[in-house]
Amino acid sequence: MGVKIASLIPRTEINLSDLAEKRIAIDTYIELYQFLRTMPRFTNEEGLVSTHLLGLFNRTIHMLELGIKPLFIFDGQTPEIRRHRRIVAGNFLPKINKTITQDIIDSSKELISALGLPIIQAPSEGEAQAAFLCEQGDAWAVASEDFDSLLFGAKRMIQNFTISKTKMQSNKKKVLIGTYLIEIEEVLQKLNITQDELIIIGILCGTDFNQGAEGIGQKRGLALIKKYKNNFEDLFKEVKWKNTPFPSSSWKDIFSLFKTMPVTDVYALQWNEVDKRRVLELLVQKYQFNKENVTRALEKIT
Repeated sequence: MGVKIASLIPRTEINLSDLAEKRIAIDTYIELYQFLRTMPRFTNEEGLVSTHLLGLFNRTIHMLELGIKPLFIFDGQTPEIRRHRRIVAGNFLPKINKTITQDIIDSSKELISALGLPIIQAPSEGEAQAAFLCEQGDAWAVASEDFDSLLFGAKRMIQNFTISKTKMQSNKKKVLIGTYLIEIEEVLQKLNITQDELIIIGILCGTDFNQGAEGIGQKRGLALIKKYKNNFEDLFKEVKWKNTPFPSSSWKDIFSLFKTMPVTDVYALQWNEVDKRRVLELLVQKYQFNKENVTRALEKIT
């Protein structure tokens, strides 16, 4: 779902080629979900789904052709609604569900690895991890469709990071789209708010962790921030707070979650040579892609 603040956010249309030589942290979970929900379903003879691999391969080849340096971040487990230790270490489990299964995660990681690209398994929300990489200077921007990245503190966000210039709406109609650059400094300056106040607007409007306050939309949320500034206690006394789907949570819990979402600083960012043999074994031998098409695509980047 993501945070509902799209109408407030200033953005600049760009070409993907403008991102040449830049490190882009990709919210891979959302990307895979889009492939699986919008593309025709493809499987091999054994019934293994390959739709996501087709989308991932084609989009990644195009990025590499343009000189973009992608790095792929995978969501970890859904966090508990409480204050966390910000930097954590360990072996983290990926987030899986009926759409994004373990097989889909594993095959995606295998393809990305064979293409010689970095993978980071986040301890929790991938967008928080991506924002952390931007903060550390290890990524130039986060590529995502959700604005959560901004609440987590990403310096820059790329929206519609895709080859296609059309997007399927919920009513099954296609609309023209562009690729947009969003910079958090510009957002805060235009709205004349702080990072903490942006988080509060998000909470008022609704995030992945709460439904928002009753009757509060984006413009009303911004107006309330203008009225109360950083006096959040009084602000939330005025609104009707909805604490579903986490009944025991308060706005403070959600705010704390955005400020302390677990991330890891243990990762390696290396862009290696493409392993053609591994790519062909995965896509052609296992998933029965057309060998000529795969080989032709690989020739573009090797």
